[in-house]
Amino acid sequence: MKKLIILFIALLPATMLRANGVSVSNASLTGKNTTSHTILVNFNLTWDNSWHTANGPANWDAIWLFVKFRKNGGDWQHAWLSNTGFSSPPGSAMDIGLLSPASAYNSATNPGLGAFIYPNATELAGTNTFNSVHLQWNYGDNGVADGDQADIKIFAVEMVYVRGGAFTVGNTGGAYGSLSHGRQPNGTVSPFGISSENAIPISNTNFVFLWAQFNSFISPSGMLPAA
Repeated sequence: MKKLIILFIALLPATMLRANGVSVSNASLTGKNTTSHTILVNFNLTWDNSWHTANGPANWDAIWLFVKFRKNGGDWQHAWLSNTGFSSPPGSAMDIGLLSPASAYNSATNPGLGAFIYPNATELAGTNTFNSVHLQWNYGDNGVADGDQADIKIFAVEMVYVRGGAFTVGNTGGAYGSLSHGRQPNGTVSPFGISSENAIPISNTNFVFLWAQFNSFISPSGMLPAA
C-alpha cells in the first residue's frame, strides 16, 4: 500500500486575522519517519504591530500555533506535537504548550497541543516575518497509520504575555465609553484593580465592584470565577 499523507492548509477566518495581519503560507509536510511515526509541519508566518519590551510593562505579543487533522475524511482532531524536533527561525523563540504544563512531557499522555512563537529581541513595534517554522507532529500517537490519508489545518492566533502581579482594567472615561471599571465610594470612576486570583464580583448596581457600561450595554451581575 502506498504510504500517503496529504496536506490541506486552511487559514483563520478573515474576521480573526484583520487586527494584525496574521498570515500562514507555504505550508508543507517533510521528514516523515515511519519508525518514530512523526512528520514535520513546515510553514512561513508573518504578523504586524508586534512588540517585545524589556522594561515596564515588560510584556510582548506572541502567536499561538496549533494543528488540526482528520484521518480518512473523519472528524477533525487536535494534532499532538513533540517537544523536540521543532525549530523556529532566527530572531524568534518557540515554546511548546503541553496538555498539563505542570507535568513532564509524554508523547501519549501529556503531548504538546500547540506552540508559542515570539520575537526574542526587544523591539517597540514592527512586522515579524518568520520563514521555515517547523513543528513535529506525532501522528502515530494520534492514531494515524503510515498508510492513512490525513488532512491538516494550521491555525495562528495572536496572544499577549501578561506578567504576574496586580493590574487594573478599564479607564477613567466616565460611564459611557468605558468598557470595564469600578466606581469609588466618592462617586468617581476609575480603573478596577485586580490583585489576586480570587473570584471577582460583577454588579450593575454596586459600582464598587467590577462593572461595565458602554452606550446602552450594562454588565449583568454575577461572579467571575477564581483562576
